[in-house]
Amino acid sequence: MEPVIRFSLKQRVFYNLMFVVLMVVGFISIFAMPAERYPNFGFGEVIINTIYPGASAVEVETLVTRKIEDALETVDDVEWVNATSFSGRSNVRLKFVDDSDYEALYDEVRFEVLNIINELPEGVDPPHMLYVTVQDWLPVIAVNLVGEHSNRALALMAEELKSRLKQIPNVQEVKLSGEDVQEFHVSLDPAKLRALGVSYERVAAALSSANLSIPAGRFTASSGEFLVKVDERFVSREQVLQTVVRKDADASLVRVADLISHAGMGYRDPVVISSVNGRPSLGLQVIKSDAGNAMRIRDAVVALLEEFRPLLAAQGVELVLTQDSTVYIEDGLNTLGMNMLVGIVLVSLIIWYFMGIRNAGLVTIGIPFSFMITMLIMYLTGNSFNEITLFSFVLVTGIIVDDAIVVTENIYRHVQEGEPLQQAIVSGTAEVALPVISATMTTVAAFLPMLIMSGTTGQFFALVPKAVTFAILASLVECLLILPIHYLDFGPRGGSRIKAVERDNLLLRLLRSFTDRVLRFTLRFRLTSVLLVVIAFGAAVVILGLSVSGKAPLIRIQFFPDDYKLYYVDVVGPSNTPIETIDRKVRTIAEAVMEDGPGYARSAAGFAGYYFNEDYEPVFGNNHGSVMVTMPSVGEQAFEDPLAHLERMRERLKPRFETEGYQLHIHPQKDGPPTGKDINVRIVGSKTETVAALAAELLSFMRADPDIGPHLLDLADDQGRPRRVIRLEVLQDRVAEYGLDNARVARLAASVLDGRYIGKYRHLDEEIDLKLYVDQAQLTEPEHALYLPVVEDADRPVHLADLVRLHSYSEPGEIKRYQGQRAISLKANIKEGAPTSTPAIVSAVRAHYETLRDRYPGATVIFGGEHEDTQRSFESLAYAFIIAVLVMYVILATQFQSYLQPMIILSAIIFALIGVVFGKLVSQSLFTVNSFIAVIGVAGVVVNDALVLIDFINRRYRSGMARRQAIIEGVHVRLRPIVLTTLTTTLGLLPMALGIPSYSLVWGSMASTFVTGLATATALTLFIVPVLWDLLTGLEERRQRRRKGTNRSVDLDVDEHEQITG
Repeated sequence: MEPVIRFSLKQRVFYNLMFVVLMVVGFISIFAMPAERYPNFGFGEVIINTIYPGASAVEVETLVTRKIEDALETVDDVEWVNATSFSGRSNVRLKFVDDSDYEALYDEVRFEVLNIINELPEGVDPPHMLYVTVQDWLPVIAVNLVGEHSNRALALMAEELKSRLKQIPNVQEVKLSGEDVQEFHVSLDPAKLRALGVSYERVAAALSSANLSIPAGRFTASSGEFLVKVDERFVSREQVLQTVVRKDADASLVRVADLISHAGMGYRDPVVISSVNGRPSLGLQVIKSDAGNAMRIRDAVVALLEEFRPLLAAQGVELVLTQDSTVYIEDGLNTLGMNMLVGIVLVSLIIWYFMGIRNAGLVTIGIPFSFMITMLIMYLTGNSFNEITLFSFVLVTGIIVDDAIVVTENIYRHVQEGEPLQQAIVSGTAEVALPVISATMTTVAAFLPMLIMSGTTGQFFALVPKAVTFAILASLVECLLILPIHYLDFGPRGGSRIKAVERDNLLLRLLRSFTDRVLRFTLRFRLTSVLLVVIAFGAAVVILGLSVSGKAPLIRIQFFPDDYKLYYVDVVGPSNTPIETIDRKVRTIAEAVMEDGPGYARSAAGFAGYYFNEDYEPVFGNNHGSVMVTMPSVGEQAFEDPLAHLERMRERLKPRFETEGYQLHIHPQKDGPPTGKDINVRIVGSKTETVAALAAELLSFMRADPDIGPHLLDLADDQGRPRRVIRLEVLQDRVAEYGLDNARVARLAASVLDGRYIGKYRHLDEEIDLKLYVDQAQLTEPEHALYLPVVEDADRPVHLADLVRLHSYSEPGEIKRYQGQRAISLKANIKEGAPTSTPAIVSAVRAHYETLRDRYPGATVIFGGEHEDTQRSFESLAYAFIIAVLVMYVILATQFQSYLQPMIILSAIIFALIGVVFGKLVSQSLFTVNSFIAVIGVAGVVVNDALVLIDFINRRYRSGMARRQAIIEGVHVRLRPIVLTTLTTTLGLLPMALGIPSYSLVWGSMASTFVTGLATATALTLFIVPVLWDLLTGLEERRQRRRKGTNRSVDLDVDEHEQITG
């Protein structure tokens, strides 16, 4: 290594120029990178929405949902298919096997679904398929046009604005939501039908036969070729009204105009009604491309809106921005950025205190260099700048200076011992080069296996190992090639030879004194010390195992912490509630939310007709609604604890609005990957009655159990409320008596109350549906529709009432299916601070199910939601952890040329786990998937101290020192860099762990895990690793003595034999 260092010292100009150039290019790449809240990736899920207007949930299941499920059976690598049939809509959601080729599988899904379109019933809209990505849930921003105007007027304004928004660079798509679907409506007057003896079917047939467009080929004349076309498609209201329905005996014509009460443009019954802050609205969601910068796009959108604002204000239309992701990006960047800056300052101060201001400067300059190199590599590899990237920088702030501290401190030690400056730089760097390289490789080896994490969690955190690895490798290059040059130019010079103890400051002298006492104690009681650590490790494993299994929730385990930037108020009304009534309720709730002022809510967007549950699944229904409340930025919030504010909103809104059969569910949209509710118990089976009975039994148990029920929020099943159904039953005997066609009567019965689509109407440049109604104003009761004529006879017509019987009943408002079987899910969240956890509740429910499973044959229980994601993610993380340890062992065994000494170094991982578990146990803070990732990361860091310590003890021992003397000398020499590297890593993360200047629930738990694990591991490394080395080396010495003794006795026997024979 010395020749390489000497070469770099000779090429100072080149290396310094490269240092500056790379810093500048890295800084420029920051502004060229896409900026977003989270990296965009696919969830591996596809949502297939199919609208079947007017159909009941049972009909939708039979005629649409099952056909789509059958089509999906041929698709490979499908993990599960979850389907819900609503009234008028089918929603099929499928999940691919983790880490398969999602896009290729999505193409296969599209192909299979499009193949069955012709098998779907007439009147079904083509299925809409969506491959779910992060950007579908997190648009850059939503622009809402708010005003007391008709939906059509707002839609025309929105279309004009949409065309301009799409022209903004890197805008991939602008989605318009809330627009009603236009139709041409013809309303028949029942009285006129009866007076003229005309049936509904006769009018429908006349309109269908007149509304034709037929390509008729070509005709070639002397003047040339012509296309021949018969085009009788309706293009005007007058054309519709003049359609002939019948010619009477007196040659008079009965036209559509003679039979109607109204004809003209109308709208399809709304599926969704949008509002913002209690006023009608239409929304435009701006979605960026992968290369887009959310901050710049948002600024461009705001600038464009300033052009439109005066024009729209003159029309009484206000522009309201919601779902502004840049607010959260800025909050996240500010929080993490300030955490990082405070960490850098603390790291610099501690290095200055221990090593002087020059050494502190030499070490600290490596931080921005490593970050700029990382940003350059991230840019070149197509990654974005987001919260995950910035968190990685905070995580690695204290780690990347570790190598520089070791090199600088060793050079400084050589200088203080009187060596010439250049020789001290070469010797000091070369002496620790191999341990530093090994330490870097072990850290990289700990983080890189995180890339094998499966599913959305693995994709969500994939940038962490990448960014950390890039930064650590950049710091390695800097400390071995560039730092020696900087030390030569700017480093402190030596004086006379000074012992290390004489150079210590007060704090380090106290640490040395304390370390000496404890180390002598552990070396005196070696087996007792090791036994205590083994007992502590065993206790930690038991505590963690009991908590993960749920048998004893000693540690609170949650998949992802409850941090949020917006929350939902879901509304469920009585099953017969019209969507217009739900819209009014939603708008009233939005107004109540906004009464608190801008410090509590930035906006309240309302949606009548559906809500999103915590599994990110849309739940449709005319009696469903939701208010999406966007929180203000952290600096503008008038409250401190978001979770306490959410509980206050529950206490305020529920008593006020949970009246007359309405129910409210108030829940946050959690940050991070989607995981669903904390508890999701799914009961599946082929028999609907058995599934329902088992679900009711488990629901009663969960509510009644004192260890479960009181700690759950919004525990309920997902069956939805039953809907009232009016059935028109065709009396086949009566139909036969009149000599009529059963199908004709059934079609009429299906059309009288909600109309029938009978073709298209050409409106401007598009074709819209033409629908034939019976005037709803004259049908105040369903029975009134039965007096429409079926047989045309002005004197004695046959009415529908003669052929049809009407009766009503209830049926499910939504029907769930999972993997082709009926399914009911029991879902709930765990209250904040509850003395239980998801694994504990799952364990209790599973145990209860085992006692009664024989009573419900044909039904089984599956645990999904957070428990399912937790198990899968923790399992993949466990594999990553095992791989990381194995790779680190290989690296260490190669360096030390020993099979046993690497085991001593890897014992630091056990020390870290002890600190993590007992830290969580004492603090009762959450152990999340972030915490598990921190355990893997800290494993790569803690072995570095043990590695360098063992390396120096080995050198002293090989130089002729006794074991105890080598240990004491090695600990004395390496105490300062070990303390410094631990303090720098700890202080780099401490602001995030404590929330200085602001706290992040998502990243704070990860930082606190890292800090407790590292601090414990460092202390035990200083006091237990030397003991383990002493025991191992003593064992090897005894083995060598026995081997030598055996060889000596053999030699003596040979000599005696030679003397006798001689």
